[in-house]
Amino acid sequence: MRDKPMVVIISTSVDTATDAVIRELDGAGIDHFRFNTEEYPYKGRLTNRINDEEQRVRLGPGGPLNHATSIWFRRLRTPHPPEEVASGIHEYCINEARAALVGSLLGSDGRVMSNPHAIWRAEHKCEQLIVAKKIGFTIPPTTITNDPEEVRQAFARSNGRLVVKPVRRGYVCLGEGDERAVFTSRVREEDLERVDSAQLAPAIYQNLVEKACDVRVTYVDGNLFTAEIDSQSDPEALIDWRRTRDPNLAHRVATLPESVSRMIIELMARLDLRFGAIDLIKTPESNYKFLEVNPNGQWLWLDDQLGFGISRKIADWLAGSS
Repeated sequence: MRDKPMVVIISTSVDTATDAVIRELDGAGIDHFRFNTEEYPYKGRLTNRINDEEQRVRLGPGGPLNHATSIWFRRLRTPHPPEEVASGIHEYCINEARAALVGSLLGSDGRVMSNPHAIWRAEHKCEQLIVAKKIGFTIPPTTITNDPEEVRQAFARSNGRLVVKPVRRGYVCLGEGDERAVFTSRVREEDLERVDSAQLAPAIYQNLVEKACDVRVTYVDGNLFTAEIDSQSDPEALIDWRRTRDPNLAHRVATLPESVSRMIIELMARLDLRFGAIDLIKTPESNYKFLEVNPNGQWLWLDDQLGFGISRKIADWLAGSS
């Protein structure tokens, strides 16, 4: 048993949120080891030795996973293949490496933010919507389909007020180094003329909900940090506030009704998440509608604009003091 906390962080070298939490850990004098997944398996190393007496897991040159008092499973990033590695071999290596890493994490005795199985489950928006509805959240009428006729019917049922968003992955790779975000978008009448292309990939189609504002709730092990985003003041942000190019889009600290806070805490418990970024809509009547939860979402801009201290709260949890 360690006398001092030891934190192992599974992330990437380009994640600024990880940098912020590490600064908090450094400031508190907490030992930590960062494992950047884009280096694994071609440069990074993992060894998991299992015998009758014990299991010993080591990451890289100095990360004894079994000595960790807490683990932060933050980010997986795919490494670029070496020139001599064929694409099929590269895919095999990546899949095997991830299976070894995640399997080793699941076998650890340390506290984990959050368990990889829980993150994998929670990344499925279909599951999120079902669980949220069961515990009492109102959700927009939703159709998940790749059937063009179902899209036409959803458009008709919504009286032409329909949006579309990805089922799981919020970006698409168009080529080497060219990744594009896939935002929530309005479905227009003219889009139905080429709706047959909808069969290529399922998507989530939801009735467009009138907004007073968007609400982002960052959850850290029972603590809620709530921000209202004045998305309706910017034409580019009306449907998806992430599309704004306004660096000064207004944010404000908010307090949720107790009933909504309770549902969020129950949702996160059912999904077995220690962290999550929850997106809600606040209607002009001050009702709240659930959209989704990102089990490893971003928060740094909220710390910067509103002084929430989310990075510090995560570091406190990892250090065992929260």
